[in-house]
Amino acid sequence: MNVKHILLSLSLLFSGFMEANAGIRPGGKVGLTFAKESVSSKGDVQYDIGMQYGTIVEFLLEGSFPFENLYYETGISYFQKGIKTSFESRVPPDDVGSFSTVSVFDRDRLGYIDIPFDLKYKIPLNNHLKVYGTFGGYFDIAVEGKNASGCDFLLKSDLVYPGHSGQLSGYENDTKIKFGTGSNDKYKRIDCGFRFGVGFEAVNHILLGVTYSMGLNNIYNNNYQPGPAINPVYSSVKNRVWSLYIAYLF
Repeated sequence: MNVKHILLSLSLLFSGFMEANAGIRPGGKVGLTFAKESVSSKGDVQYDIGMQYGTIVEFLLEGSFPFENLYYETGISYFQKGIKTSFESRVPPDDVGSFSTVSVFDRDRLGYIDIPFDLKYKIPLNNHLKVYGTFGGYFDIAVEGKNASGCDFLLKSDLVYPGHSGQLSGYENDTKIKFGTGSNDKYKRIDCGFRFGVGFEAVNHILLGVTYSMGLNNIYNNNYQPGPAINPVYSSVKNRVWSLYIAYLF
């Protein structure tokens, strides 16, 4: 049984337990993540699209106006983050024959167990629709990671490869990412930061929302010693993730 199956089983048990307690509303959610990390490196940093799914739990914080619509929200989810970069290098003809440009790409996709802790405030618009805002933080533990990297060569002639001028696929690499603080570990396992969002609640059960997560700690392991592969070396990487989700509260 892999990590995703374990998480799904724990989420179902967690939901069943919380549903039996008055004033607490469990639910499930699924959605997409759009990660574009804050990095210290050259290259074009692009969004990497991932996924999220898991359990949410909403607690009503009873109080008088204006706090009668204030809630606390947490849960446990599988949450993908990552970084995708690309850049081009001009290569002198003397170095590699007729190669004139090398396009390099690199993508790290990281899977986390995500535990949020948010305050939520709801504003009723009518009997069936509410708008809400959330603000809080998150604590994440990395459970898996995968790197995909490679380069393409742009040929200015067909002297080296007859009949193959133009674009030519070159080196490609696909490996698992290790977490820790050793020389073979690319990223640290723990990530934490702020998270805020907005959304709509329909018919008292269906949620449609968007969040932005801003990591505070540098998740890159500066002790990492990469091999001869082309993946870049950073001095700092901090997670920056938009997410779009739909959820159902029981």
